[in-house]
Amino acid sequence: MNRKILALLLGVSMTLAAVTGCSSGKKETEAETKAQTEVQTEAKTEAKTEAPEAATEAEAAVEEAVTEAQETVQEAASEAEAAAEEAVTEAQETVQEAASEAEAAAEEAVTEAQETVQEAASEAEA
Repeated sequence: MNRKILALLLGVSMTLAAVTGCSSGKKETEAETKAQTEVQTEAKTEAKTEAPEAATEAEAAVEEAVTEAQETVQEAASEAEAAAEEAVTEAQETVQEAASEAEAAAEEAVTEAQETVQEAASEAEA
């Protein structure tokens, strides 16, 4: 009789354990679902707050790049202007040198012509 009672108690305890274990599994699944939902909600919230910050940072980077490009263009323009002024100055100097050389050559030609005229006049008198 003790064996029968023991077998009956063992069967009842196994049945209770099986029933209790199945019902607690659903509670864990619900907890996991709630946790996943919370994580997803937090991720969405973070994405909403971080996206504008990232856009602001990108906009600032673009503005900085544009400013740097404008500065580079201005520097290049200044360098080109300085080079052009230098070329004009060199051209003016070259023109002045050529004019001086032409003036000297003209004076020399005039002097030679005067000498030739004087020689011709001297020969004509003689």
